[in-house]
Amino acid sequence: MVKRVRNDTAQLWRVHHPSMLEALQRELATKSSRMILYLQGARMNALLRDTTTVEPTDGSRLVFVPHAAYEHLVKRLVGPTDAELERVGVYLAERSSDRLLREVEKRASELIDRCLAVVPAPDGSETSAKLAVRLSQLDGGALLDAGRRAIVEQALREAMGWWGWTGFLDVDGIDDAVPEVLDAIMRNEIEKGFPSTRKVYDWHSDDLSTTSQIDAGQEELRNHSDRLKRAMVTKRLAGDANKIDAAVADFTNRLEDERADAERREALREDRGHDEWKESRLEERYEAEQGRFSDVDE
Repeated sequence: MVKRVRNDTAQLWRVHHPSMLEALQRELATKSSRMILYLQGARMNALLRDTTTVEPTDGSRLVFVPHAAYEHLVKRLVGPTDAELERVGVYLAERSSDRLLREVEKRASELIDRCLAVVPAPDGSETSAKLAVRLSQLDGGALLDAGRRAIVEQALREAMGWWGWTGFLDVDGIDDAVPEVLDAIMRNEIEKGFPSTRKVYDWHSDDLSTTSQIDAGQEELRNHSDRLKRAMVTKRLAGDANKIDAAVADFTNRLEDERADAERREALREDRGHDEWKESRLEERYEAEQGRFSDVDE
């Protein structure tokens, strides 16, 4: 009934055939006592990955949790660790029925506040923005009051302040959900000369060891520029888009210079083999930190 699957560092047991997951869904759906045991005993990661409270589409292998079991699901969702919080927020935004969101609001409203406060990051999910959009669409936006809009604003400001991230501008419906928040953020960006562009460069320049990482940095700078200019047009804000283009061109050119060095390192690695390449990288790092002639100075 199960099979052992190996990956690089571990072994996992999985059901032998996907049809067994469908059988499990039917079994849980028809027997509420087993559904409750499942919700109480399954690992948090499995619940967030494998369940939904939105009616699943045909062929979906998600376990549908009926409203009769919401009490037990909410008990598992409350009090997530910091590592789980982002995924819980996405679950509330994308897999929660209106009824479940109301249940969470009634039983654990602080959970919604915590999820809205998750600061978006370049390598994460747009939890705060997605959940804000979802709440704005429920009961005329009653669950997204002024206090929660302030939480969202703080999260988005921190995302731009820490690493210049504006991916939340791509979330469908965000401008309708918190228009005044985005207006304030964009006005601040324009007034200060688009400092987020430098933050994006700094984020990607932390590791430029391969050409693929450099290419990703250049692509994100272009995406960043496009997001800012679209937002300016959408909100009809007066700002010099040429400043964005000039800043992006400067930083992409810097990355292009780094790319030549990365190509050289990759070629060296292929020619010498890993051990010699590693030794040369250590020598380069020592010279960068100590100076080429540090041994002579000593």
